[in-house]
Amino acid sequence: MKSNFKMLIIASFCMISLTAEARNVWRECGIGGMIFTKTGWAAITSNIIWDAGTSATSSNISSEDLCEGPTASVANFVHGSYAVIEEQTVIGGGDHLVAMLDILGCEKSSHDTIIKTVRGNFTNTISQPGYESQSKLDKAKNYHTNLMNSVNKNFSTQCHVI
Repeated sequence: MKSNFKMLIIASFCMISLTAEARNVWRECGIGGMIFTKTGWAAITSNIIWDAGTSATSSNISSEDLCEGPTASVANFVHGSYAVIEEQTVIGGGDHLVAMLDILGCEKSSHDTIIKTVRGNFTNTISQPGYESQSKLDKAKNYHTNLMNSVNKNFSTQCHVI
């Protein structure tokens, strides 16, 4: 019974999102919006399942630019190629890491330093108990958070995230 109720709620939000012409933060923002950039119903469903839509509404309120642009593109890229990004981060370099930093508008001369910083933080992440049992979505979300925190805190002048 509870499962049917959840499905009804999800279906209702999907129908609303398909008919609404105004901005739908559950489709464009949050975790769902970052991962499913071109599939509105999947973004809404993901946001509902992931955290009942709180990341979508909070990202819209706190920072509308998180709903689109380079930050969302990088989140989508990380999710879509997480296994390669994970491997290249452990190694300390690779084409996917360069592409990620290019999306964020980071100067080529700062790539090595940014990768080194992200790699150090990532080493701490993968050594935590339970890392291996996390879902791909959780791992990608955590990686993206680590990357954006590093860029915003340490490399804001070298990266031109719009």
